[in-house]
Amino acid sequence: MNVPAGGAPAPPFCRISRLTVGYGSRCIIRDLNVSPIAAGGVTALVGPNGAGKSILLRAIAGLLPATGKVVLNGRDLLAMSRQERAKLVGFMPQSLSGLCWPLRLSSSASVSFLGS
Repeated sequence: MNVPAGGAPAPPFCRISRLTVGYGSRCIIRDLNVSPIAAGGVTALVGPNGAGKSILLRAIAGLLPATGKVVLNGRDLLAMSRQERAKLVGFMPQSLSGLCWPLRLSSSASVSFLGS
């Protein structure tokens, strides 16, 4: 738990509860709960190929339909429009080739280009 100098615990930066994500007709993630993540720390999402890591991140970014709650900095991402969510969350896939990306840029150059 993150406790600032004032003594009261800081609200979690990110909290995921009862998240369910489907891909096509398949349910990939069902009722996922993630312990509250404090601001300012480092969090890793690890697992074997096919475990659903990318599906989870795509759902948080609004690229896949999902149900449940994803609260980021006090705001429910799943209740936002894609335009509102895009102001708070970005997603950089491992490979841009599946996105019909015609440019051959490094990840950092792609982030700079897309963020401008």
